[in-house]
Amino acid sequence: MTVHWIWLVLLLAVVGAIVGAATNALAIRMLFRPHRAYSIGKWQLPFTPGLLPRRQKELAVQLGNIVANHLLTAEGLGKKFGSTAFAAELTNWLKKQLASWLRSEQTVESILKPLFQADIGREQLVVQSKSWLKDRLKRYLQKNKEVPIKSVVPQELQDRLTDWLPEASALLLKRATAYIDSEEGEQRIGAMVRQFLTTKGKVGSMVSMFFSADKLTEYVLPEIKKFLHDEQTKETVQSLLQTEWHRMLNRPLASFQAENYVDQFVDKAAEELEGKIPVLNWYNAPLSTWTTPYAEPLVERGVPVIVGMVTVYMEQHIADILSKLRLEEVIEEQVASFSMAHLEKLIMNITRRELHMITLLGGLIGGIVGLIQAVIVHFFY
Repeated sequence: MTVHWIWLVLLLAVVGAIVGAATNALAIRMLFRPHRAYSIGKWQLPFTPGLLPRRQKELAVQLGNIVANHLLTAEGLGKKFGSTAFAAELTNWLKKQLASWLRSEQTVESILKPLFQADIGREQLVVQSKSWLKDRLKRYLQKNKEVPIKSVVPQELQDRLTDWLPEASALLLKRATAYIDSEEGEQRIGAMVRQFLTTKGKVGSMVSMFFSADKLTEYVLPEIKKFLHDEQTKETVQSLLQTEWHRMLNRPLASFQAENYVDQFVDKAAEELEGKIPVLNWYNAPLSTWTTPYAEPLVERGVPVIVGMVTVYMEQHIADILSKLRLEEVIEEQVASFSMAHLEKLIMNITRRELHMITLLGGLIGGIVGLIQAVIVHFFY
């Protein structure tokens, strides 16, 4: 009787443990499997698909809400960006990256090549830059051809040129006086007097009877000089210059036909500047050969300033950035797009140990229930 009872206790305990462990293992399995619904005719088998496949969309929505509203919050990320430790860590990382980059053998050309997805040499860069500038200037001139020149010339430059007109008129009269005083000027005036006497017929012949061309030139020169030194002449010239200046400012841009000179202007400017623009001289040279004078200021002073600006900006605008990102929608779409096999693998990798313990716990509880059954059978039957 005793041996029989012992075997009964062991049998019921083992059977209970197997049933408990198998039940829990099956329940865990049914969380993920089957991945799709099965039907017999029009009748869908119960418990198909599994719990998670059936609720995958709701799971995606809830995960999105949890991450966006409770994990990656604006307040939490703002504190992270504003922390001194984060700023120090980011600064040190950027310093190392920038210092390494500045000491590298990369060239400006090799950096630009993947960005433009083309092999752009120094000459090609100059040609393309000139072509781009010519195109932009011609488009601008075409677009604004009816715009008056005063709308294009900066107001400050207009004011400075307007203020310079009195000086320009004085300079013009001074140069004219100097020309009249010169030998060439006297000869030119004499030639004009002779031409006048020759072309005026009888009047010219009559004047020539009393005055020779040279004598008449001697009378005319002082009068011209007197005219040039007269204050009223200065005011007249200044007034004419101002009138012409304001008239020019009101002329449309098209009247200057500037588009005809764009190519010549750009080519000439490029020819003058090409050898004077540092980046063109550095274009094919390794960064390490020309960045040495700038490396320490950039790394030691530039990086902390940039990090400070970035962290302050992120701390102040992280809420707006997160609202624009719509993390809950991103996470929802990602989780919803997972295959159930992939989602099952992710969850199992995270919870494998705990799920295994749940299976063993089922076996333990089943074994205890079996022992209790054995005791009940022994004492009451």
